Amino acid sequence: MKEETSAVKAGDARAETENVQLVAQVSHERLTKLAQRAPADTQDFADAAETWAKAVLTSRSAVLAGTDEATGAAAMLNLRLAAKEMDAEASRLHVTPWRRLDQY
Repeated sequence: MKEETSAVKAGDARAETENVQLVAQVSHERLTKLAQRAPADTQDFADAAETWAKAVLTSRSAVLAGTDEATGAAAMLNLRLAAKEMDAEASRLHVTPWRRLDQY
């Protein structure tokens, strides 16, 4: 996170980070609507996906805002926890993700 924040401040990664933030915002809005209509057996996964998109949005917003290191670290930890939860819910549904979100 520290390197990404530095790159954003230097102008090297600002556009890319803003794009990720925009995609996360749109995805979060769509996933919120879908989670509200999810069937009971997939509700936990839908909620986890919504939480993950919100965590991506929050972490990218923290980078763009140039928040202090502790706040940025908390945002990244939240993102990793959300990714792990979504992977766990996918596994519970016997779905193998094409890429484990907590491993990048």
